[in-house]
Amino acid sequence: MIIHRLKLDYTNEIQSRRHWIDEIDDFQDEIERRLTNNLLNKTNIEAEYERAKRKVLKMYDVSLPDICPYTFEDLMKRLPEN
Repeated sequence: MIIHRLKLDYTNEIQSRRHWIDEIDDFQDEIERRLTNNLLNKTNIEAEYERAKRKVLKMYDVSLPDICPYTFEDLMKRLPEN
């Protein structure tokens, strides 16, 4: 989910935006179905961000923040379709 959010927020790619939003929505649904407090406590957003950042930087020539710009709550907010 972080990979798609980074692409949405930091690239100029227009054609794939709707697909990325749809993917994020699917990830959010899956997380809502599976997430327990125990799993939430084990979630390391910074480690996931580093993985996502590495992948996005391989695909795009963009500048990304050193620290994850999203909280778990930010990632779980539903995005508008446009």
